Amino acid sequence: MLTLPPTAILTRPAGRNGALSLALRAAGWLVLEAPALNIQPAPVAAHEVLPRPQDFDMVVFVSGAAVAGYARQLGPQVHWPAGTIAAAVGPTTARSAQAAFGSDIQVLHPDATMAQDSEALWDVIQARPTLPARVLLVRGQAGRAWLGDELTRHGVFVQAHVAYCREVATWPEATVHALRHLALEDVHPAWLMTSAEGILATLDQARTAGLYDWCQRATFVVTHRRLADFVQKRLILSPETAQIQTCLPEDEALLLCFEQIRHAVTPA
Repeated sequence: MLTLPPTAILTRPAGRNGALSLALRAAGWLVLEAPALNIQPAPVAAHEVLPRPQDFDMVVFVSGAAVAGYARQLGPQVHWPAGTIAAAVGPTTARSAQAAFGSDIQVLHPDATMAQDSEALWDVIQARPTLPARVLLVRGQAGRAWLGDELTRHGVFVQAHVAYCREVATWPEATVHALRHLALEDVHPAWLMTSAEGILATLDQARTAGLYDWCQRATFVVTHRRLADFVQKRLILSPETAQIQTCLPEDEALLLCFEQIRHAVTPA
């Protein structure tokens, strides 16, 4: 009987999977990209005053999509003001900010070994001698309000700004056909899930395609412990049988996590 290679299904938005996909394929994985969400830059309405970085002490980016959307809104001629600190939830987003606005800008972010979330960034912000007086929080049209609420609770003026929109992606027929083929071959893939919205969109499409039960037998790689709980509850998995691995969102860490999954299920 032909033994199929280990299979990874990447659900991050289009354009976000390239480096990880190449690394997995080089390591012998079969890779299927099935984006759960489309990311679109948010338009600035004619009556809307676009917030400028020079009007704030700190600009917080919740993701690389937030960086890209805000940079597009500001336009190519923007110069990042020396008096404004940028902040990001992790080193990947920090690198995106420096690529967009200049490698010399200061970007606060949690260390790569820490959790990549609002709580970890809040610890970094609190470690500074003083809190910023005015903060611009650049985000999507929806998301956690925890960091903004915490800053406000400590007397900081916070303005939230929508720089991008997430839309549910529709799997093309070729993707649905490939997933059904894997199910028929009884392949148990490892799915990469990186947001609650993406998890919902993926499972909704799996249900529509008649693949929901098959998904319950898969392994999941998630990038935060909250997402592990979310997957478990949405798929109604018992803690004893759930196959969910939590990993930092850096591509190197994700590759290592997938490889650990492969070695855990491959006979010696």
